[in-house]
Amino acid sequence: MKFAPLLLILAACSGNAIEEECVATGATAVPADGAGPVGVNTALVLELDGPVDAVEFAVTDEVGAAIAGDTSISGSTATFTPDGGWPAAETVSWTADFCGNAAAGSFYVGTLDEPLDPATLEGDTFTIDLASATWVSPPGAGVLIGQFFEGVFLLGVNEVVDADMSCILAAGEETSGDSYQQDPCFPTTTFDSVDFSGNPYISLQADVLEFEVQGIAVVVREVDISGGLTEDSFVDGQFAGEVDLREYSDFGIDCATLEQFLGVGCTACTSDGEDFCMLVEAEDVSGNRVGGLSLVENENPDECDPDTGEEDA
Repeated sequence: MKFAPLLLILAACSGNAIEEECVATGATAVPADGAGPVGVNTALVLELDGPVDAVEFAVTDEVGAAIAGDTSISGSTATFTPDGGWPAAETVSWTADFCGNAAAGSFYVGTLDEPLDPATLEGDTFTIDLASATWVSPPGAGVLIGQFFEGVFLLGVNEVVDADMSCILAAGEETSGDSYQQDPCFPTTTFDSVDFSGNPYISLQADVLEFEVQGIAVVVREVDISGGLTEDSFVDGQFAGEVDLREYSDFGIDCATLEQFLGVGCTACTSDGEDFCMLVEAEDVSGNRVGGLSLVENENPDECDPDTGEEDA
């Protein structure tokens, strides 16, 4: 009996290495479930909540055909790299079996296959044009934005370190031709850590985005923006969020009015579950790259004079 502990240790060893017990029960995926668009050369990475000895991936395109690739494991991280990249403009679905457990998800692949040198993005800004986008909800919103919204959204890249990017999202305005400037009268949203491992695609989530339409301040919450960056443009973009119409009751804007006008009713707000929010969603969002335009954080927009664009004395 005194040799039993030694025998157990030897039984658990492979050569001189002790095999780790497979204990993972869950995983976080990048790209996340429902993400997209992502780059055709983006690897599928699973961060597991414990060590694994093997992970078996099953990956298919949108018609169910298998996608071949290589699987590598390092500690509690499993990576699947597709042979020849993902199929462009398709939805990829996957399952992963590990330690008697399973995870699954899907993501949409963009059309861009050329990654950018991240260092060349620093200090530049991309416009995000919602007026020319294809509006899924509410349909025809692009026409209204084109008529009443004279500004543009700006996405500035402050710094890129490896696959980590810091950005600023701001309201802006066109000054002349392809020249733009930041509107100092609206708050900015800063993203300190944006995953750029899907180069040239990025995805941003913001709690709130503010701008102005015909003198009315519009607040969009639960904002999700994604798209691809090229040498001269923003492409394959998607925009989504929700507008709480209770904030516009003083202007005579409510769910019934917009449903009659736009044909789209209100749905439950993320904040409290009440049916007062209008979902806004656009795809095929595009824009231009503006070299040398660096955005700055706007900490005191309430002190700005909208008529002059300058801070009040």
